[in-house]
Amino acid sequence: MSTLAQITDIYLFEKDSTPENVVYAFYIATRYILVRERKPTKAESKRIWEIALWVAQNSKIGAPYWKKLEDQGQVHLNDWLSTMKENARKRFETFLKHKERAELASKESVNSLLEAVFDMTESQT
Repeated sequence: MSTLAQITDIYLFEKDSTPENVVYAFYIATRYILVRERKPTKAESKRIWEIALWVAQNSKIGAPYWKKLEDQGQVHLNDWLSTMKENARKRFETFLKHKERAELASKESVNSLLEAVFDMTESQT
């Protein structure tokens, strides 16, 4: 839950509320929920993108932009989607690196607290 909260915070609250950030947030969250850190199968990847793009297309932030691109022509929408998919995959890798660092820091904090209060480490619990 804390991981998903971090994703939401980063992409929907710390940055501008853009259609791109909606796609990134829901792609990362959906992918992490469905397959964790492993590479998704083709079927899983298709499902992840169906969910992320449905949210983008139907959200208050994404819907007007999606409609604008559709009105300009399918090629404009396809170009945007292609860019979103490439960037979202890269951002997922960055997210995993941040997650790893956060987990390490959290574990160190728990150990420090346990040592200070109970004179033991997490591995002794």
